[in-house]
Amino acid sequence: MASRNASVKALEKSIGVKLKVTDNIEHIDKSLKIEKDEIVGINLNYCDLTEIPNEIRKLRSLEYLSLAFNEIKEIPDWVNELESLVTFVLTGNKIKRLPRNIGKIESLEVFHILQNPIDRLPMSFRRYADIYSQFRELGIKRYGLNMNTIETIKLLKQRGVKIIEPKQ
Repeated sequence: MASRNASVKALEKSIGVKLKVTDNIEHIDKSLKIEKDEIVGINLNYCDLTEIPNEIRKLRSLEYLSLAFNEIKEIPDWVNELESLVTFVLTGNKIKRLPRNIGKIESLEVFHILQNPIDRLPMSFRRYADIYSQFRELGIKRYGLNMNTIETIKLLKQRGVKIIEPKQ
């Protein structure tokens, strides 16, 4: 309990926001979910963040991370260390590129990067087209993507991955 409380306090201090503990993590901004004394979900939507808090790196049981509608420009290379991450939402930020190793998060199932100036997915992302991957949903813009990314999206669609695109 002490280490969890220390993690929560460190995270709150780094973002300057008090977080609410809830089971409804997807629908309550500035909240976190705790199971078996571990932080398993964090929703930091609309927190005016310019970077992903380094305290998140230590949360090995983290399954859900939403950082939507902030001012984040870059995803740190350590993101692939979040080995339990299932859902990762970065919609509405200023991210131009993804780290090369983001496709190495084996547990990842849902990844949303809508409303970001991204034009490519790293080649490591192609591993999610593998039949053994659990990956099932990608939210990405429709236009302005490079050819390799378009090909990756086609492979993902062929494998049954749901592609969520903005409505025009």
